[in-house]
Amino acid sequence: MGDYVKILGRINNKRSVRYISKDYLLRVDQLDYFKLFIPEANNSGMFGETLTEPIVGEPNECSADTFLCGGMFDLRIEPENFAKYFKTKFFRALLGIKKTTHHCPPIVWETIPVQDFKPNSDIDWTKSISEIDRQLYKKYHLSADEIEFIELNIKSMDPAVKTEYEADLLMKYDDLVSALLKKYGAAKHDYFTDRECTIKNKLVSRTAEGLFCHHIDEDKAIMLSNDEYAARNPFEYQKKNRLVYCNLLEHLLLHVKIAEEPRNPDANENELPGIGGAIYYLCKQLNDIYAGKEPAEEWRKTVVSKVQDNFDDYIRILRHLWSVIEQNPLYKTIITKQMLCTGWDGKVVERVLEEME
Repeated sequence: MGDYVKILGRINNKRSVRYISKDYLLRVDQLDYFKLFIPEANNSGMFGETLTEPIVGEPNECSADTFLCGGMFDLRIEPENFAKYFKTKFFRALLGIKKTTHHCPPIVWETIPVQDFKPNSDIDWTKSISEIDRQLYKKYHLSADEIEFIELNIKSMDPAVKTEYEADLLMKYDDLVSALLKKYGAAKHDYFTDRECTIKNKLVSRTAEGLFCHHIDEDKAIMLSNDEYAARNPFEYQKKNRLVYCNLLEHLLLHVKIAEEPRNPDANENELPGIGGAIYYLCKQLNDIYAGKEPAEEWRKTVVSKVQDNFDDYIRILRHLWSVIEQNPLYKTIITKQMLCTGWDGKVVERVLEEME
């Protein structure tokens, strides 16, 4: 239909397409280029909300005024990358500063920086939406507080993110620690009452709430809750500002992130931070839970209640952990898939192993 132009619009409140002869159309500069069509009326204007997804427009396509037309691109990949930018939390946080209704007039876009959407851009647009967000945070030098505000207040539009745990799985270790500090609050007491690490501080425990205490510096040293191992390391690792609370699945995620990320340059020699706690402690507890074993103690019942309905999330985390193991030559020689699926009795939980195959 070379003599006709495709027009995107709305009829009876539904997206519709019609065609019109070029003879009836005024010259439109964007007509011969790729572009991105964005609904002009988009959700309610509430800060942090998700938005209706934009549509990539081809050359010889235009839209009615119910859509905004963004860009004049030579390559189709450029509006596709623009659409990814549109979905980032960074983009929508800036849009939300001025967008207070469902309309999107020109003024609401003023605070949003323009990007290079070509394949050789300073942003790697092949990554997930969440990973692109992290690149943007770094590019514009956002502070930890600013990142935390965005992550907590802007809803995800990353198609890879479906649950809170999946979002956590995309975070870096430090970002996950920051998110958990915000979620559960900072610790109020040091882990040990003495510098020799012989007496654990009972006031640290929040197991009655179903929460565990994780040492943030376990990316440098293993088993910091053990008195013998703790005594071999700086007491600063036991200070209240180096502790973070988490439920059992979040605790596993923290250890997975430690194992996944490049080794901390300050890590102790001859130790493998993160991986041991994941395999030999946390997975065993979780496997028993998903095997249906019921604890007797009330505090353990509370721990179970926090994660018992998240079996699918557990399997996603385990699969991710297994991919980390497979990519690490050392891990791969000492850890089997069955080890990830074993309970405290040493038996493989078949339900878990079947999901891992």
